[in-house]
Amino acid sequence: MTRRHKILVIDDSPLILRAATEILKESYDIIIAKSGETGIAIAKRDKPDLVLLDIVMPGLSGFETLVYLKAYSETKNIPVMLVSGSESVEEQERGRKEGAIGFVKKPFTPGEILESIANILH
Repeated sequence: MTRRHKILVIDDSPLILRAATEILKESYDIIIAKSGETGIAIAKRDKPDLVLLDIVMPGLSGFETLVYLKAYSETKNIPVMLVSGSESVEEQERGRKEGAIGFVKKPFTPGEILESIANILH
């Protein structure tokens, strides 16, 4: 049996966490974190194959979380895809500069998120 990819979803919105879990659970093992701080600890412990990371969160922002993920040896090679309600080109450029591999706009459709993830993981 092929090992299922593990995806860590870091978002402060229960609605987004629920939607992402529903969309992705058929194909992937899903881990959720409601803050950047928790997400970093989980990523270090569980070594997911991909992180879906909200940009706007209380506490550590998505950008700050991304910087930490890329700074630790145990998480620096995990691909991170940013998720945002904004289509800001500046946000996308900053995300790429900080090490994000992709960008998905909220609200996302199941097809959009599944295709983006498949392009990264397969």
